Amino acid sequence: MLFLGYKAIKEGASVEAKLMNRKWCLEYVVYRGIEYIPNTVSGKYSLTILGKCNSKLKLKEEGVIELPGFESRAIQGNWEIKNDSITIYNTDTMSQILEGMYAIELDRNRLTLQSDSIQMFCSLRD
Repeated sequence: MLFLGYKAIKEGASVEAKLMNRKWCLEYVVYRGIEYIPNTVSGKYSLTILGKCNSKLKLKEEGVIELPGFESRAIQGNWEIKNDSITIYNTDTMSQILEGMYAIELDRNRLTLQSDSIQMFCSLRD
């Protein structure tokens, strides 16, 4: 009985473990049928290096998420995984667009998060 309890916890954490502390590059977002390319700006200038991801999606421990900005600074918020879905909440900006529950589609080095109005397409980078 104790073994089954451990296995259930381990299986429940597997999606979380695959997502957390990884280098996810948010390549683009589709919001209400329109594609947007994120671009995080810090300070006055934005530096783009070919082949390097400048739009990282970071799922950190203790439920902290960092999303790239859209011609703005990075967006901070919280996240929680339940039943193979991720909920994003308490974002410090763009809350009406970003906050909500997303279905998780994870296929090797590709991650798609999909809600009723938005899709986020990510790739895993070294």
